[in-house]
Amino acid sequence: MAYPVTAGRPDYSGNFIPEVWAGMLIKNFYDGTVLTAISNTDYEGSIKAHGDTVNIRTTPTIIIKNYTKGQVLDVQTPDNPKLQLLIDKGHYFNCEEDDVDMIQSDIVLMEAWTKDASERMAIEIDQEVLTDLLPDISPLNKGTNAGRISKDINLGATGSPVAVNSSNVLDLLVNLNTVLGEANAPTSNRY
Repeated sequence: MAYPVTAGRPDYSGNFIPEVWAGMLIKNFYDGTVLTAISNTDYEGSIKAHGDTVNIRTTPTIIIKNYTKGQVLDVQTPDNPKLQLLIDKGHYFNCEEDDVDMIQSDIVLMEAWTKDASERMAIEIDQEVLTDLLPDISPLNKGTNAGRISKDINLGATGSPVAVNSSNVLDLLVNLNTVLGEANAPTSNRY
C-alpha cells in the first residue's frame, strides 16, 4: 500500500494501481581521480605486447665548471641509472548476465555494470598508485622544511597537515609553486 486509505475503503495498490519501474538507473557519484591528469602513458606500448619490466633511460646531469684560460679541462663521462617501471599489479572485475535476463530486461544491465566498474577501477588504481608513490617523494618536496633551496616551507607533516582555508589558500599555492620551482619541475603543465 503506497498511499494511505481510509478504513472501509478499497486499496487498489498492486491490483488496479500497478507498480511502475523507472526506465533508468540512478547515477552513482564517484570519487574524483587525478592520476590520468598528472601522468602519461608514454611507456604503455612497451608493455602491451610483452614484458613485465620497462627500463627507462634518464638524462644524466652535466656538471658545469668554471674555466680559466689555459687550464686542462676535466672530462666527464655522463652516466645515470635507469628507472625501472615494474608491472607487478593488476585488478579486474567480472560480471555475468544471463542471456534470458539480457533479452527480457528493460535496462541494458551490462553497460551499466561495466560503466560502474570502470569508474571504480579508476578510483582503485588512482589510490593505489598515489599511495605507492609516497615513499619515493623527495624529503625536499614535503614536510615542514620543504624546498630544495629554501628548506623552510611548511607543507605539513604526517598527523599535522596544513589547514587550508580562505585566508591562506593563495599563500599555500605560492609555497607549492616555490617548492616545485626549486625542484626544477617544468613550469608548463605543472601539478
